[in-house]
Amino acid sequence: MTAIHWPLWGETTKPKKKTGATSLSGLKKANVLVPLSLIIFTVVIAVVGFQNLLIREQYGIDKLDERLQFAIEREQVLRSEVARLESPDRILSEAQGRLGMVPPPARIYLSAVIPGDPIESVPPPRPNPFSRSGR
Repeated sequence: MTAIHWPLWGETTKPKKKTGATSLSGLKKANVLVPLSLIIFTVVIAVVGFQNLLIREQYGIDKLDERLQFAIEREQVLRSEVARLESPDRILSEAQGRLGMVPPPARIYLSAVIPGDPIESVPPPRPNPFSRSGR
């Protein structure tokens, strides 16, 4: 069996005396630990705040990237629509169908006139069409 020493009713336990050196070393440790723990706490809070800032900015960048991808896809769709609408076959079908235009019986091609060419010179119109007198 194990014996346990209990204090008797009249007997009191005496607290152990702390020597001055032990108290001072504990006090020195406490004086060092409090500022150190405050510094560590401040650094941890700063790191958490910086992480929060990074996450927020990355979220904004991701949203801008999604908008950019959507705009690129939309641009491709619109470019194909413009190419379809500008095609000569579609313009011809719209002119003949909706506008009622008919193609000419014969195509007339005009020759190019080079200013100052003595062989193919074009005479000025007679009378002057820009005069106010009519001659």
